Amino acid sequence: KCPILHKMRAYHILMDASSVQVTSNPIADPVDLGFSVLSKLDCNFPKTSIGRNLKIIVGLVTLKVQASKWDSNTFRNLPVASDVTDAAVVKTLDKFSHEVYFSNPELLPMSILKSFRRTMSNGISPYSPPAFATVGLMMVSHLNN
Repeated sequence: KCPILHKMRAYHILMDASSVQVTSNPIADPVDLGFSVLSKLDCNFPKTSIGRNLKIIVGLVTLKVQASKWDSNTFRNLPVASDVTDAAVVKTLDKFSHEVYFSNPELLPMSILKSFRRTMSNGISPYSPPAFATVGLMMVSHLNN
């Protein structure tokens, strides 16, 4: 049996191909595929919209409280992510965010918050900057920070 990390490149290519396919018979639903891949990486989303909305509200409130303690050194001193699983999760969340932006936008804040939290706790990866930018946008537009 092949470990999930060995399959990540194939999953990411499949997610990209599914998102650009315009026929009536897509290869796979990119959002469902994203959920499947993320759950295999132990990055799960609540099943119900009430659960997702509650998680988003808690995440935004927590973000606002934590942001009051940050300064420029907080981000400057973040280590580079060394765990390949964490890097794979952040990359998959980045791809997933692109998909949900167009097809299921209510999932976008949760996806971004998960990516941001993982970056803050496990270090920066090449796919962390979109999460930083989007969290900044959410803080300015919704949290008045």
